[in-house]
Amino acid sequence: STTLRCASGRLALLSPRDDLTHSSCAQAEKAFQQARQVAPYLFDGMELYSATLWHLRAPTALSSLAQELMVVDPHHPSSWIASGNVFSQVEDHASALRCFKRAAQLDDTCVYAYTLSGHECVMLEEWERALGFFRESVRRDPLHYNAWWVSLVLPLSYERALTRRTHASGSVSATS
Repeated sequence: STTLRCASGRLALLSPRDDLTHSSCAQAEKAFQQARQVAPYLFDGMELYSATLWHLRAPTALSSLAQELMVVDPHHPSSWIASGNVFSQVEDHASALRCFKRAAQLDDTCVYAYTLSGHECVMLEEWERALGFFRESVRRDPLHYNAWWVSLVLPLSYERALTRRTHASGSVSATS
């Protein structure tokens, strides 16, 4: 029955979530594939599956997943997160940000959408905006370690970027 397949799919998703938290993307990918075979229309955890494919640098599989999710339910945040991960992987950070923001609009409890929006803002060197997204992630889920970690590291990244710009502009003026 459909209910049994969904329950089996959700159980199958426990393993890849654990693998992801322990940085074993290859194992997580295999477990996600098995979960999708059991319950192909299950959306739970698909944002993590797309992140796994992003980390594995598997653009074809990531693009296929995003397309499949969009066909099945274009109003689910996981569809937009997968699409955003496709854009992020090809370094189209502005398009990725639009997708992640859409995911947050569809489900404002989707903390991961805010975190990924923050990451894209970092790539665009929009530091204050990035910090705002990470703070929103933490506000919505105080245990969201990824947003906490980046919130602490982000000021250092901003300082490094300013230092690089200062040195670059100094070297240009020194050669002029």
